[in-house]
Amino acid sequence: MKRSMLYIAILFSSTAIGQKTLEDTIKIKEVKVESSSPFILKQNIDSIALDNPSNKDLGEVLARNSHAFVKSYGMGSIATVSLRGAASDHTNLVWNGIQLNSSSNGVVDFSLYPNLFMEELSLSYGANSLLQGSGGIGGVVEINNTVCFKKQQTISLEQQLGSFNFQSTQLKYQIGNSKFQSVSKLFYRTAKNNFSYEDIGVEGFPEKEVDHGNLMQKSFMQSIYYRPTNSWRLEAHYWYYFSDRNLPNMMTLRDLEENQKDESHRLSLGATKYFNQWTLKGQIAYLHDDLRYTNNGLEGVSESRNHSLRSLLDAEYQFKKWKFKGRLNADYEESFHPSLRRDLDRKTISLFTEASYYFKENLFVNIGFREEIILEEENFFLPSVSLNFKAYENIDWWWKLSAAKNVKYPNLNDLFWQAGGNPNLKAEESQQLEIATNYQKSLKNWKTKIDLALFYAEIDNYIQWIPSNLGYWTAENVRLVQTQGIEGGIGVAKEFRAWSNSLKLNYTYTQSINRTKDNVQDESLGKQLVYIPEHQANASYRFNYKDYFLNYDWQFVGARYLTTDNSSFLPFYQLSNISVGKSMQVKSNRFQIQASVLNIFDMDYQAIEWRPMPGRNYMLSLKWQLL
Repeated sequence: MKRSMLYIAILFSSTAIGQKTLEDTIKIKEVKVESSSPFILKQNIDSIALDNPSNKDLGEVLARNSHAFVKSYGMGSIATVSLRGAASDHTNLVWNGIQLNSSSNGVVDFSLYPNLFMEELSLSYGANSLLQGSGGIGGVVEINNTVCFKKQQTISLEQQLGSFNFQSTQLKYQIGNSKFQSVSKLFYRTAKNNFSYEDIGVEGFPEKEVDHGNLMQKSFMQSIYYRPTNSWRLEAHYWYYFSDRNLPNMMTLRDLEENQKDESHRLSLGATKYFNQWTLKGQIAYLHDDLRYTNNGLEGVSESRNHSLRSLLDAEYQFKKWKFKGRLNADYEESFHPSLRRDLDRKTISLFTEASYYFKENLFVNIGFREEIILEEENFFLPSVSLNFKAYENIDWWWKLSAAKNVKYPNLNDLFWQAGGNPNLKAEESQQLEIATNYQKSLKNWKTKIDLALFYAEIDNYIQWIPSNLGYWTAENVRLVQTQGIEGGIGVAKEFRAWSNSLKLNYTYTQSINRTKDNVQDESLGKQLVYIPEHQANASYRFNYKDYFLNYDWQFVGARYLTTDNSSFLPFYQLSNISVGKSMQVKSNRFQIQASVLNIFDMDYQAIEWRPMPGRNYMLSLKWQLL
C-alpha cells in the first residue's frame, strides 16, 4: 500500500510529454493527415478508411487496414479481434480513454461499432498499451471523438444500398463557434444477409441461401464541447446503441434459430485544464450493456446485464530534460446473469506513472510503473522500460527497444459461471520484449513511411475452457503460451497538381505456440494456437484526380488451425474490393457518389469453420453535405 500511495503522490505532482496547444485546425475534404510519434509506436488509421462506405463497421476497418486479425462469424455476426497472437479478450477497446470491454467475459464485438461514431482510430500493440490500462496483452484499439472549435454549421446525410437487402442511413449535424460545439449523430441499418453459398457439408455441394440472417441496428450519439477560456475544455457524450440480429446457421446445424439483441447506454463527462507546462484531465463514464439471447431449443431468454462506472485522472508535466506522465483509474463493475453463481461486482484501482529523461534530442529513456489493485482480491506490479534513439541526426529514423510486464485478471464468467467457472484461477501474466523502428522521408511531392517491429512475449497461466470428467467444460490455467513475430508496414504517397495517389501495405507474421502439456495424450505441445494465422497482409491503394477517386483494398489471411494438435485447418483466403466515385461542389452543397464491388473475384471461403461467407456483392453510397 505504501508503494500505491507513492504513485498517487507522483501522479498529482507530475505529467505529460509536452505542453498542449489550443490552436484550431482546418479540415480539408474530411481527410486527416496521419500523425506518428517515435515515442509511442501507434498505428493510426486515416479518415479515408473510416469514411469508406465499403467498411461497414469497426471490425472491417481493422481487418483491411491494420495488423489485427479479425475473427468474423459471418456477415452481420459477431467479430472479435486478436493482436499479436493473443486471445480476443487480450484486446482492449478504449473510447475517449474509457475501456469498453465486457465486464462479464472481457470480449468486444467489433461489428457493433459503426464508423460514424469515431473521428480517430489507432492501435497500440503489446507493451505500448500499458498507458491505457492492464489486460491488453495483445494491445489496445483506441477510438476518439474530436472537434474543431470554429464557427460552423454543417449537415451530412449518407444513404447506402447494397446486395442482400442492405440499407444504411447516417446523419450528422454539427453547430458551434470558438467556445461551444454540438455534434449529433444518427445511424440506422437493416439487412437480410440472404446470400447464396455452396453447402460443402452435403454431397454434391448444392447451392443454398442463408435464410436466418436478418439484421437491424440503430444508434444515436450526442456530444457537447465547451471552452469557457483557452485553458479549460469541458465535454459530454451520450451514446445509445441497439442491435437485433438473427445469427446465421452453421452448415452442419440447419434447424437451429438463434437471435441476439444488444443494447448499450454510454454516458461520459470530461474536463481538461491546461497550465503553462502541464495538463490535467479528468473523465468519468457510466456504461450499461444488456444482451438477450434466444434460440428455438432454449426455454425462455438468456439475459446478461453489465453496469460499469469508470473514471480516470491524467496528468502531464515537463521540466527541463524530464517529462512525466501519470494516470489514476478507478472502476466499479457489476454483472448479472442467471448462470453466474450470484450477482457480482468488482472494484479496481490502477495507478500508472512514466518518467522520460532526454539525454539529448535524439536519445531518451522511458521508465514506467503500473500498480493494478483488485480490491479485496489481489495486487499486481507492472514495470516497463524503453530506450528510444534516432539512428542519424539528419534522418528521421527512430529505433525503440522496450520490455514490460502485463497482466490479465480472470473475467467474472471465468471465475463464477455455473457450471465450469473456477474461483481458484490465477491471473494471466505476460512478459514482453520489442524492437521497433520508424522511418519517414519527404522529398518534393513524395512521402514515404516505413514501420517494422519484432516482438516476443510469454503468457503464463493462460486461461482456457476444457472438457472435464463432470460432463461440462471448465476454466483452467492450462498453458504457457509463447508469441513472437514481425509487423511491417510501408506507406507511399505522391501529390502532383490535380492528382494524388497513395499505397499502404501491412504484413504480419505471428507464431503463437503452446509450451506446456495438459496430460500424456496432449499433442498440442509446440503447436500453433487455433484460429491464429501465421501470415496475414493487407494493402490499400487510393487514387484521386480532380473530383474523381478510386479505392482498391486487398486482404490476405493465412491458414488457421482448427485443432490443438494442428491436424486440420482452414485454407488461406484473399479478398479484393474496389470503389469508384465522384465529388461535386454546388455553392455550399457537397455531393459524393460511390459505387463499390466487394469480393471482386467471388472467392468462396470460410473465416470460421462451417460458417458461410458472401461472394461477390455490390454497394452504392450517396452522400450530401451542407457546409
